[in-house]
Amino acid sequence: MKMRINTNLYPRDGYVFKNPDGAIIRSTKGWKDLIARVRDYRRMNNMPPGDVENEVHVQACQNNPAYCYDASNVVTNVPNPPQRTLKSSVLAWLADVRRRKPEIQFVSAELAAARANICATCPFNKPLPSGGCSSCKAAIGEIRAQVLDRKKIDPRLHTCERLGVDNAMLAHMEHPTMENPNLPDHCWFKRK
Repeated sequence: MKMRINTNLYPRDGYVFKNPDGAIIRSTKGWKDLIARVRDYRRMNNMPPGDVENEVHVQACQNNPAYCYDASNVVTNVPNPPQRTLKSSVLAWLADVRRRKPEIQFVSAELAAARANICATCPFNKPLPSGGCSSCKAAIGEIRAQVLDRKKIDPRLHTCERLGVDNAMLAHMEHPTMENPNLPDHCWFKRK
């Protein structure tokens, strides 16, 4: 068992460590500073360095048991974090669009329809996996209604698998084209 003190909580007696030689070392800045001070103290006094970080945590947990947790059961890093899913990308994009609503410009209904025709036949126009949950569908519908107001939403449009956006919204938005080798040549969003 590897006990660690919760560094977000202020300990009862402050940031303090009693060294094995009896010296009391204090910090007003936090645990990292206390650990650095103990290392410096031992180095200046020609003492063996030891495992200062672990010693400080163990002693802090003895003095503040309610503030501690077993770090041996905590996952500290993920070597290969998962890629963002299409659903999470689209929902994050929609939330950003809703936040920026006052600054969004829209294209004409004719241009939006032309864009929609291109997206509707694109192999990357994909519905959310498994159709999306009802709360995701509701969120998408609500954001579309808020941002697009009464603009026509083409029912053939879903999400862009390459961009991670909602095609029905993007077709209506004024947006510069972009150089993106991942987009197919027929894409209206790709700079030619």
